[in-house]
Amino acid sequence: NKAQLVVIAHDVDPIELVVWLPALCRKMEIPYCIVKGKARLGA
Repeated sequence: NKAQLVVIAHDVDPIELVVWLPALCRKMEIPYCIVKGKARLGA
């Protein structure tokens, strides 16, 4: 299965958990967006 959309919170700590995701999404041609905070994602 392939992801349809990847949503990344900008305030993840440590940032190393997600810093590689945009490059991977571009490589796999999967759309992604960065939201203003984890709270908007329900985390």
